[in-house]
Amino acid sequence: MRHSRMSLRFVVTAMALAVACMSLAPAPASAGPRGNSDAAKACQKGGYKSLFREDGTGFANTGECVSYAAKGGKFQAPVVSVLEWIVTPNGSNFNLVLHGEGLMFPSNVDVSITIDDGVINETVPVLADGTAGSFADQILCGDLPLHQFFRADAITPSGDTIIAMINDTEVCPPFEGF
Repeated sequence: MRHSRMSLRFVVTAMALAVACMSLAPAPASAGPRGNSDAAKACQKGGYKSLFREDGTGFANTGECVSYAAKGGKFQAPVVSVLEWIVTPNGSNFNLVLHGEGLMFPSNVDVSITIDDGVINETVPVLADGTAGSFADQILCGDLPLHQFFRADAITPSGDTIIAMINDTEVCPPFEGF
């Protein structure tokens, strides 16, 4: 009887130790969260083009995006890209200011100004915060029948081109002639 009590005590103690050791062992990978596989999937099939780091910068390719996620990087909400002309009255003319945000950095906004048959091309840098640098001009609505057309082209972080256009007929009263 004494021998069976010792055996029983030994078996119970061994089982208790085994249970204690199992609770200290790390859980298998499949038992925990999915790691970065969801982030990796989000980067694939061109998904990296619409994902951004916490500092707002985009990714050049899928591998760069997956690597960022694997190192614990968090994605930021997509950036909304805007490129537009803001027009304000100035006597019989109109002031014209280029407004851009959510643009690819580093890059430029290409501006072309057409007055009658002449074209002036200008380059406006995109700043580190994704906004367009300073550009302003005037639409002249005087009594000369000039035709003015302003166009700006910029690149978004996803590589798409956005365009803003305006011409004098959109803001100036119709020309009456001499």
